[in-house]
Amino acid sequence: MEFSWFGELVVAHLIPGVIVIKEDEYLAVSLKTQFFGNLVDFDCYIHDLLLILDKTESIDLGGQSDGLVYDCFPDVTRKSHIVTVLIVLEREFSTFCHDLKLATNQSLKWNDLKGSAIERFTKYCTLVCGIEAVIKPEYLQDVKGLIELRNCIVHNDSNLDGFSKSHTIKQLASRYEGIGIEGDYVSLSHDACVKLTVVAFKFLDGWYKAVLSHLEASH
Repeated sequence: MEFSWFGELVVAHLIPGVIVIKEDEYLAVSLKTQFFGNLVDFDCYIHDLLLILDKTESIDLGGQSDGLVYDCFPDVTRKSHIVTVLIVLEREFSTFCHDLKLATNQSLKWNDLKGSAIERFTKYCTLVCGIEAVIKPEYLQDVKGLIELRNCIVHNDSNLDGFSKSHTIKQLASRYEGIGIEGDYVSLSHDACVKLTVVAFKFLDGWYKAVLSHLEASH
């Protein structure tokens, strides 16, 4: 199929006939395809991260119960997984809002707003672009807890002592088995890592489905 522009129309040259598509209809299809493609990419990325997590869990480093290797593994790889999940999630926030800006013809960028990444993301989607996502309050709280867990891992060596948002992580731990807190030190089980990864995916999945429905209804 070959596309060419003729003023306000997009003409698709097909054999044996010619299909004429209005420009706004073509753009609507293009935008929906873009969002759907991004969702598929995100799904594949999360799947790969979980696969890598499973593979690292099965590695035998040959350490003894009192050895240095045993003390840091697999805790360090599990927490590295959580950090990576948040890198991917926040990158998706940026990509999603960039595409949403184009889809809704906004002049304001999501980075023009104040607040944390998740605050700017939700404000931009709802207040600026008018997207309504069916996200339960407790689910949003889980994502915020996941973000603070990452912050604690990176900035406070997984120690809740002196960490300003420690209560948020404790609330998250109360809802997800496998987030251990012993002497203010946070540890993660393999199952907890998997569940928290699903939390990140389902949160963004809800927004993708909401914008796809919005584009479908508006065209």
